[in-house]
Amino acid sequence: GVLLAMVPGIYARATPGGDDLELDVALDGTSGMSGLQIMLPDGCLASVPARLGSVVFLVGSGWEEWINPRLSTPLRAAPHTLRLPRLPPRGVRVWYGRMFLPPENALLPPHDVPFGEWWRALSRRTPAASALASDD
Repeated sequence: GVLLAMVPGIYARATPGGDDLELDVALDGTSGMSGLQIMLPDGCLASVPARLGSVVFLVGSGWEEWINPRLSTPLRAAPHTLRLPRLPPRGVRVWYGRMFLPPENALLPPHDVPFGEWWRALSRRTPAASALASDD
């Protein structure tokens, strides 16, 4: 993808009857630590502070491959990982994120192939891309 946008996870517990959720204040991210870590250029992992209500954007490998060649100051894709706390009994984590892809008619360097054509070719080769391509 070009960009990944995500909000910090919210932790909750199912009520004893299982019909409702209660926020778990001990795990809700108010400490400013989201569990998200990015790999720095030197290979070290750094924690990304993310408070509830914030949105985190990560540059994806698509940006690095398709947009950077046209920039005077390129941006680096952010390899990342997520470290989750041990959830208590009946604990759940709710999270939302979205990967942004180029428009279907965007021309990808270096040969100016339309993104839609490139994506369909990739989808035929890999099961994961196939599943994403059919998710409308």
